[in-house]
Amino acid sequence: IAEAVGHAQLSDVRRQRTDWQKQASIDFASHRTAEGLTAYKAHGNIQLKANRAETLKAIIADYVADRSAHPDDTRIAMAHRRIDVAALNAGIRARLQERGELSRSTSTSDDRGEELTYQTNNGKRSFARGDRIVFLENDRDLAVKNGMLGEVIAVAPDAIQVRLDGKAQTQDGQRQVTVPVNRYQSFDHGYATTIHKTQGATVDRSFVLASTTMDRHLTYVAMTRHREGVQLYAGLDAFKTERALTEALSRSGVKETTLDYTHDFANRRGMEDRQGQGESDVAPAAIIREAERIPDTAVPKPMQEPRPPTPLAARSIADGGSPHHRSDDERDHDRPVLVAAVKTYAMSVEAGGRSKAMPAFERDWEAAKQLAPQLFKDAPAAMEVLRGRILDENADPVALAGQLSASPETIGALAGKTGLFGDNAERKHALGRIDALASHVRQSAKTWQRRLAAECGSERWKREKQDMVEILGPSRQSETLLRQLDDLPYTDKGKFAEQLAGTPEGRRALAEAKDIVTAIETRFGRADPSDLADQLKRVGPDQAGDIERIRQVARLADRSHRAELTQQMELERSLKRGKT
Repeated sequence: IAEAVGHAQLSDVRRQRTDWQKQASIDFASHRTAEGLTAYKAHGNIQLKANRAETLKAIIADYVADRSAHPDDTRIAMAHRRIDVAALNAGIRARLQERGELSRSTSTSDDRGEELTYQTNNGKRSFARGDRIVFLENDRDLAVKNGMLGEVIAVAPDAIQVRLDGKAQTQDGQRQVTVPVNRYQSFDHGYATTIHKTQGATVDRSFVLASTTMDRHLTYVAMTRHREGVQLYAGLDAFKTERALTEALSRSGVKETTLDYTHDFANRRGMEDRQGQGESDVAPAAIIREAERIPDTAVPKPMQEPRPPTPLAARSIADGGSPHHRSDDERDHDRPVLVAAVKTYAMSVEAGGRSKAMPAFERDWEAAKQLAPQLFKDAPAAMEVLRGRILDENADPVALAGQLSASPETIGALAGKTGLFGDNAERKHALGRIDALASHVRQSAKTWQRRLAAECGSERWKREKQDMVEILGPSRQSETLLRQLDDLPYTDKGKFAEQLAGTPEGRRALAEAKDIVTAIETRFGRADPSDLADQLKRVGPDQAGDIERIRQVARLADRSHRAELTQQMELERSLKRGKT
């Protein structure tokens, strides 16, 4: 990939300030996770506790102590699992309340610093002045983005006022935003967040809870968010030893199959354990032995000239061919179809877009529906009229809101009565709530138009750019070699990848791995998509295929391709060292 499109080399680390931390960050980024962890262990930045409960207590205590010692600095606690994030947030808030640094709920709510409880998408959450808050969904009107952090400066029954962290600003240039909690409910406590949410963030100090679900990419993100320091915490109930911790955090990709646990995989299949062997013991002869067990009708022998490729057809995604159109004549018949190109759809682009845009509209519409009984005699009928104007007639949001404010009777009969002596109390109340309802209707209509346009555009783009991509699996011979590469200890992978590149069979296996990775990234957006099942079901149930097989091949190809890229990077680095 780097040869095809160019690359930028990681040569200067700007976030960390000490030299040893900068080098550790380069190690994490270069898949040398063990070296990075060793550096932090040497400086006392890794803590092993007896169990998860003790680990959580340690993080909570250190976080609160750091807050007291450095009140003007920034900090974040991180975990991969949401259950751990929730436990950290609850524990830190409770400790701050015990210390009197955060208000508790009281019977009165006149003071804007008191704790109030709000309904969020993740359940009920209590906030008070001084609380940390994280936004979990982009909102154009509020000008907040997913993962943005801030501090609560005031709470009210219908709104939370937040001071945004760092350089984050709203559209009018202010670092404060008022969150209407009846409309926007995608927020949570922000003392701790998932590691995914911290990508791109920078804080002075961070506190990381390790879990067995992490891999080397998550470790890289978690261990490089700080300027001054980071502490890594792990429980011995999850990681029996420091070595087990290092091995778990050094793994590549999502760990869900036996392929990710190489030694158990080898032992169960009677393969020899290569742990004690040097790199020279993993010889090319092993590759040839594996290859000789499989019919080679589609792969040229080492001393044979390769078959000339069919014009256009033999050009796969990996070597420049178009992934969008591959006819039967162009297909490599030794490689089975893993994911077929989509040719027909169960619904139109607009129907699919409307279906996906509807949840966002319904969330906004719910607030309008709750207000309607105060205005109309027949609230359901009146709201159905407004709903039809928005969803079916695509009415202009501002014009519709203006009509509702100026002539509410055109929508439905108002509550209360008017007579010779004027409006009664119920009618006056209804008229007084018209503008509030008009505001909710305008917001709902804007949300609908914006989400519908976005979802239709996304669906159209996916059909034109992604769904037409056909993904071929590996040939039997190549899959055997790639599994052999994947089964090796990390220290042996580079040498074995180099040896694969020295044989026709090995070169083909590596090329197929690259082809699969590129095709999956083009089709699904990433090499190991976590939402694979949902993406396949999007175009119809008949497209689902064998999900586990697709995942298995995707991970195998991704790890094999990364091993090849790592070997190439190490070779380039050694050549540069030789020149200097």
